[in-house]
Amino acid sequence: MDKAIRYGMAALLMDLAGTAVKQKDYQGALGYLAHARSLEPNNATVHFLFGMVCVEENLVREAYESMKKAVELDPDNPLVNYAMGAVSTHGHEPAESLPYFEKYVRLKPDDPRGYFALGTARFYSNQFDEAKPELERATRAPETAAGAHYFLGRIARQSNDLPVARRESERALELNAGL
Repeated sequence: MDKAIRYGMAALLMDLAGTAVKQKDYQGALGYLAHARSLEPNNATVHFLFGMVCVEENLVREAYESMKKAVELDPDNPLVNYAMGAVSTHGHEPAESLPYFEKYVRLKPDDPRGYFALGTARFYSNQFDEAKPELERATRAPETAAGAHYFLGRIARQSNDLPVARRESERALELNAGL
């Protein structure tokens, strides 16, 4: 089959998958994306979208494999690295997510969500001292402040610094109430 025709068919299948997702037909979307993936196996976007739909369906292993392929094909794409980090965090070894979040932060240094994600990944990897600066930076942005204070409180609790743990927890609750 001609390359242009394969590309056009894959694009149409991705559009159909998008429509299926809007209708919450995730199984249908996976079918369209699997077919698009067979037509365009080196298209990072297809692997990324397949992985995202797998997340919706709680197909963790499949999401991981698809995101891994997307990163392999498009290693400097910030969104792909963030998604791979998120999928990896929920695997058997949260530390595996660190290089992806670190790369996201390098690629998008002005996005506080990257610092928050990196801080929480370090927290879940028991790297509490390394998590603190990332989370402290995330406290400066309204969209990540409540969560960052929450995790800073948990880190303080791990260190038996109960006054700081209480202060951070109260700040997280205060900010969360305003959301």
